[in-house]
Amino acid sequence: MAIIARRSNLINGADFLELIHKKEFIDGLNIDITITKDKKFIIFVPTIMGGALSTETIQSSNYCDLGDSGIYLLEVFLTSFSDWDKKILLNVIPLINPPLSEQTASYISQRNKEYVDLLKNIISNHSKLKLYLSSVNYRIVDLLKNSHLNVKIGLAMSPDNQTYLDVDYYVLPPTMLDEDIMKQQIDVGKEMMISVMDGNQMSIAFQYFITNKTEEKANIFKQLTFICSYPEMFYSAFYPLNENEKIK
Repeated sequence: MAIIARRSNLINGADFLELIHKKEFIDGLNIDITITKDKKFIIFVPTIMGGALSTETIQSSNYCDLGDSGIYLLEVFLTSFSDWDKKILLNVIPLINPPLSEQTASYISQRNKEYVDLLKNIISNHSKLKLYLSSVNYRIVDLLKNSHLNVKIGLAMSPDNQTYLDVDYYVLPPTMLDEDIMKQQIDVGKEMMISVMDGNQMSIAFQYFITNKTEEKANIFKQLTFICSYPEMFYSAFYPLNENEKIK
């Protein structure tokens, strides 16, 4: 079992960085990234103290107009982690496109390509980092796969769209836990990551692994990576399941 810390709206930037550097059980970090109107790639938390900073607001605003609450330039952020030897998962937020029109298909394709090309320029400067890139958007994932970057490419899945692409890893919500599918993907060398964002999702995951315990399920659990908004709480609750005698 591995644990990736996700920066949530309840963890400010300074506290998050302190957490991931000090806790040995944390195997990496996960953050959202997108682009501003003036083409600056940033990391952010959609909900910030004092109100909501939506993806639409970010993508339609210049970087200098967003303020500094929870906003960091991706290039600066990655540079500050140049000596870090753990995983950095970047979740690429899809672009918000205009209403449908005759030119929408080609327009969307062009925007997505530019989006990925700009990201590629930044990622190429940080080849020593253990970078993982994923998105819920299939077009973006496909472009990332064809970008020839030396990084892991993943697909963030949801119950509404369960089509598997040939990627390096998958990110699933706890509601999509399936022993047969997870074993199948692990057996062909894919990494399986489970996104646990709140107490309810943590409960679903916990119940899944302590109910109808089997040796196969225990082996799968040990090979999973959990992305957590509350990594310390998750570690305290789930670490005993990583010991053979606790899951027999």
